Amino acid sequence: MGSKTYSLLKELVSPNKPSEVTFKDITDKLKNHFSPTPPAMAERFKFYARKQASGESVTQYLAELKRLASTCNFDRFLNDALRDAFVFGLSDEHAQRRLFSCDDKLTLEKAFSEAVSLETASAKTVMVRGAAGTANSAVNAVNMEHVRCYCCGKPRHIKTDCRHKNADFSKCGKRGHLASQCRGRDISDRATGGRRMRFSKHSGNKSKKKWDSKVKYMGR
Repeated sequence: MGSKTYSLLKELVSPNKPSEVTFKDITDKLKNHFSPTPPAMAERFKFYARKQASGESVTQYLAELKRLASTCNFDRFLNDALRDAFVFGLSDEHAQRRLFSCDDKLTLEKAFSEAVSLETASAKTVMVRGAAGTANSAVNAVNMEHVRCYCCGKPRHIKTDCRHKNADFSKCGKRGHLASQCRGRDISDRATGGRRMRFSKHSGNKSKKKWDSKVKYMGR
């Protein structure tokens, strides 16, 4: 023991001398001086304020509660205190309601077992839904292979997702499709029966109109 520690010890055991007290008394006084026990009330406040964190498993949560309870001096009420804090702080409201509905015979072990079972069931449900979502995405991807955009004519997307959806350089002058996809002229031709008007100049009569009928075949 160094001189500084011995001087401190003399102050701690005063008015007695270090040689007059037992070894246990000496170690207890030094321990309380260097590592004082925090007030139980403050430790219990931290204990009851502890809630299950996001992503924290039920097992991890209970282990942390037990660590905090070790400095709370619950003594024979330890299990009851752990049970209450465990149920009060659960993040799963469904599990919490289930445990609240139990009678006064609910023990810490039973509460923990029930919470673990519900946690496992919830994890499996999420897994199944995730697998179903992946399968649906695959089906949708296959279906999109047969989709062709009205705007640009390319496959695997629709007009609302097309970068040419606001294009206005088509044959008909309307916005929303490329010239290669324009159907306006085809409709106009069908409405006039395929007739087209042609202006020609003739000697002595500049305003004379000449009509010719031409049969228009689709695709030509």
